[in-house]
Amino acid sequence: MSSLFEISEIMDQITNHLIDTGGELTEEVEELLIITQEELKSKSSDYAYMIHSLEYDNTIVDQEIKRLNQIKKTRQNVIQRLKMTLSAALIRFEVDEIKTPTLKINFRRSQTLEILSIDSIDKKYHTEVITHDVNKKQIKEDLKNGKEVDGARLLTHQNLQIK
Repeated sequence: MSSLFEISEIMDQITNHLIDTGGELTEEVEELLIITQEELKSKSSDYAYMIHSLEYDNTIVDQEIKRLNQIKKTRQNVIQRLKMTLSAALIRFEVDEIKTPTLKINFRRSQTLEILSIDSIDKKYHTEVITHDVNKKQIKEDLKNGKEVDGARLLTHQNLQIK
């Protein structure tokens, strides 16, 4: 049985032969055309079943990822609660550092900036951010209605569906 690529090549050869002969359809060409179409139908079905199988596998993988992410989220919440409890205990007993043969527990000092009022900040600290975007929905609608929009075009795609 031929591959889809080989079937496409045969179809191209048949088409070129028909063009070269002015559209004359001989018995051999007609038989070859029927065989090629049957192979295409069979091979396409095989491809479709493989696609369905892989999509099903992806669904299973997605479910497993979701399950594992939930486990990870639960563990992250436990870690956060344990850190908060440990931190509160160290602060309550005024302990800055605990050392063991395998661990060192202490606080690292850091600073963050809190802006209380943007309007009160001197203008030399302000930066201006300008962004531009286009209304794709409106452009698409205008193109569908026959209007020309410079710099944009409406493309039509053929998306394979397997049901």
